[in-house]
Parts: sequence; structure tokens; C-alpha cells
Amino acid sequence: MGRKIRQIMDGEVALPFRTKDAGILSFITPIQQKAFFVSGILFVLLSVLYVYSVIASVMHVAAREELTFEATRLSSEVARLEAEYLSRTEGITESFARERGYTSISSRSFVERTSSVTFNNAR
Repeated sequence: MGRKIRQIMDGEVALPFRTKDAGILSFITPIQQKAFFVSGILFVLLSVLYVYSVIASVMHVAAREELTFEATRLSSEVARLEAEYLSRTEGITESFARERGYTSISSRSFVERTSSVTFNNAR
């Protein structure tokens, strides 16, 4: 029984398995190499953009919560000042004003608050 000799085909001699440039990219065409590198760069850029967007969203939510808290605080401060104003105006009468030198005016103008800023409808 003899050993069967295997014939080497033409393409087997030229395969670059043990050469310096052996690798997955050595089997693709230059256009495919460029497409692979462009795809890799695009993937990295989109990943960075995604991470930035997530971080920016978290920061905006935190800033919104802070602004909502500040708006609530300012609204309560305005309510406190309005209550203080109303309590102080009870003691002011027309005779008290005349004693202090104030006189009557012919035309009056009033200030009215029509709306307030809220974040509840912004969602």
C-alpha cells in the first residue's frame, strides 16, 4: 500500500497564509478595504455622537428639574410678597395718606398679572 500523493493546484501556491501581510484584509479588493475603513470610522463617529446625545439629554433633564424647582421657589416668594403687601395695605387709609402728604389723582392705572410661566405643559 502506497501513500497517495496529493497534487497542488495553481492557486494554493500563492495563498498568503505565512507572509507578512496575511490577514482578513489581504483577501479583499482595495475598494472593499476603503469601504471597510470608512465604515469603521463612521461607526466610531456615530458611537461618539450617541454617547454625547445621551449625556446631553441627562444634563438637560437635570437642568429642567432645577429650573422647575427655582420657578416654584420664585412663585412662592411672589405669593409671600403679595400676602405681605395685602397685610400692609389694610393699615393704609385715606386719612392716613393725607396725614403723610399724599393727594388724590385724577387718572388711575392698574397692573394685572395675566399668566405665569410653568413647565408642566412643556412635555
